[in-house]
Amino acid sequence: AKGATGPLRDERTASEYAHRVGASLIIDEVPGVRLSDVFRKANITRVAWASIDVEGHEVQVLDTWDAGDPVVDLISTEGRSQVVQQRLVGQWGMRSVGGPLIDSWFESPPN
Repeated sequence: AKGATGPLRDERTASEYAHRVGASLIIDEVPGVRLSDVFRKANITRVAWASIDVEGHEVQVLDTWDAGDPVVDLISTEGRSQVVQQRLVGQWGMRSVGGPLIDSWFESPPN
């Protein structure tokens, strides 16, 4: 997977890991959908809180979500990624409001 690390960073490494632990590597390709398309199809125009916890792939999730469509009041992400912060603050116009422990929280400006 793009951006993956550790034993699943590429097919060769994953295959070696599976062999080492006595398992088989099976690769399934799963079609993805854009979050913006899901929101539009469900007629969602506002989200109170979105939690993105995808083990370091927050940017890939945000790539499928058009800024401001729908309006989101609060987004929480795992980790303190500068790239995520630049995207949500710099491009989406959100404000960083901290967050507990290792999480980052971002809120939209009041209407």
